[in-house]
Amino acid sequence: MSTFKYYAGAFSLWFLISQLLKWSRSYAKRRRIISQNGCEPPKSIIQKDPVFGFDIFNDQVLQGWEKNSRNKYFANLFNIYGSTFQARMFHKRLIYTNSPENIQAIHTTDFESFGVSPVRAFPLRPIVGRGIISSDGLQWKGLRAAVCQRFAPVQAAQIANIENHVDKLLSRIPQDGIDLDLQILFQDLALNTTMEFLFGASLDMESPNSNKEFLEAFHYAQNLVPNRILLPPHDIFTTDPKFWSSCRFVHQFVDKQILKTKSKPADSQTHSYSLVDSLLNRTEDVVEIRWHVLNWFLAAHEGIAVPLTNIFFYLARHPRVWALLKAELQKFGSRKVSPKDARGLKYLENVINEAFRLSPNLGTNERVALRDTILPTGGGVLGKKPVFVREGDLIVPSLYTLQRRTDIWGHDAEEFRPERWEEKRESPWTTLPFGGGPRMCPGKEIGLAQVAYTVARICQTFATCVNRDETMEYVDDFRVVSVSRNGAKVAITSV
Repeated sequence: MSTFKYYAGAFSLWFLISQLLKWSRSYAKRRRIISQNGCEPPKSIIQKDPVFGFDIFNDQVLQGWEKNSRNKYFANLFNIYGSTFQARMFHKRLIYTNSPENIQAIHTTDFESFGVSPVRAFPLRPIVGRGIISSDGLQWKGLRAAVCQRFAPVQAAQIANIENHVDKLLSRIPQDGIDLDLQILFQDLALNTTMEFLFGASLDMESPNSNKEFLEAFHYAQNLVPNRILLPPHDIFTTDPKFWSSCRFVHQFVDKQILKTKSKPADSQTHSYSLVDSLLNRTEDVVEIRWHVLNWFLAAHEGIAVPLTNIFFYLARHPRVWALLKAELQKFGSRKVSPKDARGLKYLENVINEAFRLSPNLGTNERVALRDTILPTGGGVLGKKPVFVREGDLIVPSLYTLQRRTDIWGHDAEEFRPERWEEKRESPWTTLPFGGGPRMCPGKEIGLAQVAYTVARICQTFATCVNRDETMEYVDDFRVVSVSRNGAKVAITSV
C-alpha cells in the first residue's frame, strides 16, 4: 500500500469516526432536552411522498397559484390536524402552527432562535437586495438602526402631507355611480405617498408612464417570488426573462430617483426632507441606499394599498357598516376630517382591524430555526405538549387561520363584523397586522394614519359605496403578500 493511500484511508476513517461521534453527542443532547421538557412531536400530515414531499409541494403550488386559494388550503389542513402539525418537503421538516403561544414565542420570548434570512434572502435578493426584510442577527440590527434613527422626523413630515395626496385621490373618483376598481387608485396613492416619504417629492410630478412601468415591473417581479421560495435556491430555476428585466428596470428607476434627490439643492421648494436625504448623510453609496429604499418600499406600498383595497372590498358588501361609519363622521359636520380626527374614530378603528383580521397582508410569516429550541405547545395526541424544534426546521405560523379561529373570535369568525373588536381578547397574540416583537413594522403608525384618514375622507365625501363585483367571495392573489385578485370593484355616488 502506498503512503498516499495509507494516509487517505486513515483520514477517511478519522473523518467518519469524528462525524459519528459528533452525531451521537448531538443526538444524546437532543434526547436529553426532549426528555427534560416533556416534548412530543405534533401530528403529521398524511403524505404520499414522505421522503421528498413532492405531494405537499404540488398541493401548495396548485392551490396557491393555480387556484388562488393558498390560505384556504392551509385552513383545511388546520381543520384536519389541529393547531400545530408537521410535514416533510425536500428533506426539510415543516411545522405549521396557529397557536398564539407558539406565535408569541417565535416573535418575542424566543425571538433569537428564529430567523427569516434562510427563507427570504434568496427569493427576494434579485428585487430588493439584502436588506432589513431578509436579514437576521447583527446585520439586521445594524440595518434597522441605520434607518429607524432617521425615521421619526421624516414620518412627522409625511403625516402632514397625507391630506394633499388624499385630495388628489378624491378628485379622481367618479361621483355618478360609474363602476371603478378602487385598487388601481389606491396603488397610485400608495406609490405617490411612499415615494414622497422616500425621496421627498411625489412621483406624480414626473412622467406618469414611467411611474406605471415601475409599479408594473415591481409587481411582476413579486409574482415570481413564491416560486423562488418553494424551488431549490438556485437562479437557474427562475427561467422567466421578464423577471430579470423587471428587476433591472426597478433598480434603474430607483437609482435615477436617488441621484435626483442627491442633486437637488437643500432649500428646494418642491422637495421635503426624506429618508434618502437622511441616508445620504450617512453614505453616498447609491447601491446601498437603493436596497434600503426597495426594502422600505415593499413594506410601505403594500402596507397601504392592500389594506385600503380590502377595507372597501368589505364595505361595499356591508352597507350597514358603511352607514355606521358615516354616522360616526357626522359629528364633524361640514368640516373636513383631519388625520388626527381619523385616528380618534373608534368604529373606524374597528373596521380597519376587522379587515386586517380577515385579510392579512401576510397569510403566513415563515421562520427558520437558527438553533435547537422548543415551541411551548402543539405536541402529542391532544396537541398540548411542548414541541422540540431542530436547527433548520421551517416554522410556518398561519396568521390567516389564527385570525379566523372560532375558539378565539367566536362562531361567526368568518364574517365581517367590526363590533367584535369591542369584545375583550384574552391574548394580544391573536392578530398581527404589523408583526410583533423586535421585528414589528416601524412604519405602523404612519401606515395606520394614512389608511384611517383615506377611509374617513372617502366615507365623509360620498353618500354610497356599492359592490359591482360578481364574485362576492374574497379571492387571494399571492405574491410576496396576499392581495385581492378581483380588486375592489364599486360604484360611488356623491353626498
